[in-house]
Amino acid sequence: MAGCGGSGLVGTWDMYVPEEEAAMLAMLGFDMSMSKEFNRNGNVTITIDMFGTSERETGTWSTSGNNLTLSVDGDTEVFGYLISGDRLTLEIDDEILEFVRR
Repeated sequence: MAGCGGSGLVGTWDMYVPEEEAAMLAMLGFDMSMSKEFNRNGNVTITIDMFGTSERETGTWSTSGNNLTLSVDGDTEVFGYLISGDRLTLEIDDEILEFVRR
């Protein structure tokens, strides 16, 4: 997965769920959204809204080549990342997460 330079990450990204999947999750009563706000100074805020409650976590981010490193609450994860237009794709352990720029 190829990245495109860390400065392209700056801004707020909302998790993308395809309509069919979102409808199925809604039928099951699963209500969740996630956003990641990448600041130019290397700080990140992750907001998760689930079942009527909201949780915010803060940490730092950096990029190296096509890798995005997030350090939040003492945990560090390295994602492969790709930005294409207003779409951000993150990949870790064969799991793919998609976000759209707000």
